[in-house]
Amino acid sequence: MLAIEVTQVSKRFALYRRPADRLREAVSFGRRVLHQDLWALRDISFQTAKGTTLGIVGANGAGKSTLLQILAGIMQPTSGRVRREGRIATLFDLGMGFHPEFSGRANVFMNGAILGLSPREIESRYQEIVDFSELGAFMEQPVKIYSTGMFLRLGFSVTTLLDPDILMIDEVISVGDQHFQKKCVDKILSFKARGKTILFCSHNTWQLKQICDQVAWIDAGRLRGFGAADAVVDAYVDYQRSLDVKETGEAALVANQAPARPHHHPALRDIRISKGGGSPTQAAQEVAYGDSFQVEVAFEVFDAAYAPVLAVVIVRNDGSLVYGVSTEIDGYPPLAEVGVQQKSLAFPRLEILSGEYALTIFLLDNTGVHVYDMAEKVCPFVVRHATKEVGVCRLEHVWKL
Repeated sequence: MLAIEVTQVSKRFALYRRPADRLREAVSFGRRVLHQDLWALRDISFQTAKGTTLGIVGANGAGKSTLLQILAGIMQPTSGRVRREGRIATLFDLGMGFHPEFSGRANVFMNGAILGLSPREIESRYQEIVDFSELGAFMEQPVKIYSTGMFLRLGFSVTTLLDPDILMIDEVISVGDQHFQKKCVDKILSFKARGKTILFCSHNTWQLKQICDQVAWIDAGRLRGFGAADAVVDAYVDYQRSLDVKETGEAALVANQAPARPHHHPALRDIRISKGGGSPTQAAQEVAYGDSFQVEVAFEVFDAAYAPVLAVVIVRNDGSLVYGVSTEIDGYPPLAEVGVQQKSLAFPRLEILSGEYALTIFLLDNTGVHVYDMAEKVCPFVVRHATKEVGVCRLEHVWKL
């Protein structure tokens, strides 16, 4: 059964050089045209089944947010039709509509009423909202004294605890500190596990692959790709690379992070590399094509409840992703042993061609989505190969002449 059906949706905005031109055009009754047409969306059509997590990806200005607002009913299309089934909640501008002079509690009840809940329903969920937001006694204080992080926590808590059938998210997973970001990701994943429909707009292609079943790629207002998440995201990243845009594989793996890491989250301690069975080192290395190559990572786990996934990424000096893999991708369980752990990843033959490379190391949560800790572009190494082949890697081949 369909949750959302979009048929030939287009959206046009009128751009005026000066505000007064809008009035002059209106009073001319069509005799003077003083605006230019900007088509934010053109002929978008797709269907999303109930229980599907649909990602929306595209460059800045491609029309992603406009599409989400039309799907949510906030904005009407210039042409075309949108059909929705079920109750919708949006995570766009968190806290929008909060009154600064009202307390957190009063704003919860006011927003709940706006979203269609009765006072009794809001009261029954109020303590859950307080517990999730972790605002405690601040709920009785006016929100004008809240920090930005507190404001966003309350907005996220109110919206997600309304139990909608369709949840629409526009680039707001980076709410608050790292601890609360983790709670946000878990909450969204719990919606997915319960068969809710989720629309998730993001530039983070790693999260799109991990969370989404399908992805819609919007390019200059048109639907350029729609289908399985892995295939569409890969096509989008390849296209961005071809334009020499810094939306490459490295960015695909980097989730939003706060500067401070909560003390109970696992932490990286040491990263070293070795070649050909030599001693591990942090110093720059020169590696011959085909040499054995090993990455050794030491990290500390403080609480088994935050057992990490280890990911190793090889990045070229132009920012391009060469190869990335994690213990979760290869089917290993989270690394739950409390204390300092030493793990290694061995490449029996490093079959990449000449160039300058480095490692980016991640400790991720058990979903492979949220970043606990990371180290970017560490342990640089240079690869040399003797032949004149070009590219990133060498492919086995046979000439038949």
